[in-house]
Amino acid sequence: MAFLWSKIFGAKGLGSLGEPPYSSPNDINESGQIVGSSWDPGRDLLRAFLWSEKGGMLNLGTSGHPSMPYENAFSLSFGINNRGEIVGDSDNFAFLWTARGGMLLLDSLLGEPPLGFSAAWDINDRGWIVGISHHTLPDIYHAALWTKSEILDLGTIKLHSHALGINNFGEIVGGSGDVFSAPHARFGDGFEPSCVAFLWTARSGISQLPTLGGTAGCAHAINDEGQVVGWSFTAENEGHAFLWTSKGGIMDLGTLPGASVQESAAYGINQRGQVVGYSVAEDGTRHAVIWTVK
Repeated sequence: MAFLWSKIFGAKGLGSLGEPPYSSPNDINESGQIVGSSWDPGRDLLRAFLWSEKGGMLNLGTSGHPSMPYENAFSLSFGINNRGEIVGDSDNFAFLWTARGGMLLLDSLLGEPPLGFSAAWDINDRGWIVGISHHTLPDIYHAALWTKSEILDLGTIKLHSHALGINNFGEIVGGSGDVFSAPHARFGDGFEPSCVAFLWTARSGISQLPTLGGTAGCAHAINDEGQVVGWSFTAENEGHAFLWTSKGGIMDLGTLPGASVQESAAYGINQRGQVVGYSVAEDGTRHAVIWTVK
């Protein structure tokens, strides 16, 4: 079940769209608006939601595109910016949702929907969107950037690439690997051993980030300070959350003490250097954690 945590009030459940009571959050903006997915009991499918303190949980539905009838389409929301613009995946097509325009499908690198699957994972305050798109058929996928006027292929290091985060300066992070599952699956999840983390900039293009001594990793988010977070294998082949900067290099954020499995991953970072993710606890389960970088 989705929850909102604050230092003052602790954890607060956000509810769901109905029964069964399932919901999963993916992003939050500075106004406290949260996006994710919840089970739509009327359609028996997952649907993207927008949650706010005032309005509760709103079902964002689907795009209504002719290629996917409303009754049969799922939707998932992955990112929201400070203007309340939301991005995600509707039936394996990237979308942008706005309060004024509703849900609009985005082109893939192969052309207009339904030509080529895609998914949008993050959006900055300039309205630039990043995610993944079909690059060639059969199924080769590349990280993609949607600006106001075009879609750009960000290239790749290995067979596939997937952009997961963008800051307001247009710096982009993600992962590149040889194994791919689906556009709406977070690339590199499950500590995919072929995945490597990357940083993309307009000046330098795509470049691989270092690891914590292991052979694989993935970058999930970047803030306006250029701080990048994600996961990396250590020399002991453990998956640990990391923080990377161009000046300081890569830093192991560590794991919760006492656990027999030393495992953690970071999924988000704000402008104050607060990092969120999970770590395996002493009882062997994954617990939500927050790291504060000094």
